[in-house]
Amino acid sequence: MSCNCQRPVREHADIPVPVALHELRHRYANELAATLASLQIARARGDGDRLIEEAIDRIEAQAKLARFLIEPHGPRFQVVDGVLNIGALLIRSRHSGPAVHIRVKTAPVSLDTQETAEFLPVINELLVNALKHVREGIIHVAVKKRGNRLVLTVRNNDENATMPAEGEGQGVAILRRYLRHKRASLTIRAKDGEYSAIVAWPL
Repeated sequence: MSCNCQRPVREHADIPVPVALHELRHRYANELAATLASLQIARARGDGDRLIEEAIDRIEAQAKLARFLIEPHGPRFQVVDGVLNIGALLIRSRHSGPAVHIRVKTAPVSLDTQETAEFLPVINELLVNALKHVREGIIHVAVKKRGNRLVLTVRNNDENATMPAEGEGQGVAILRRYLRHKRASLTIRAKDGEYSAIVAWPL
């Protein structure tokens, strides 16, 4: 399985909105390919049923996540439902070891079908990044309306929460360009053991 999601993005390159949205929606393909490779390695080693079952469970979670991100949702979709569903599937498909939980503090904020399709990949990318920066504990998510904007905050505490030495990853670079075209903003901080990302999205 191959995917063009990892082609280099130049520092000041501009990405058309449809291309950026496509990239964000289909980044799961690389995750699925990695899991399939793990399954094949486990099978080749004869490591037993546990590893194979774990890999299969992760693949199933990734397939459900892909459908959730791509398939249309109803006209008044609650943002908190997106956070909880994506979070549960990401933890199931990506995380092993100590337990990680997602705690959501939210006001009732709903989106129409088109807004949902455009915003769910943003939730997914922020939670993916949060999971990269936490080993165990709680990821805190806050959803609220501030004027004519939806503000989504994702943060967690971890003593090793630092920005990568090589700078922001491919997903964040694509996300920033996508958000700029949507007249939205992204602020990321990693300091004193806390990693946070805040998106202000126009409604």
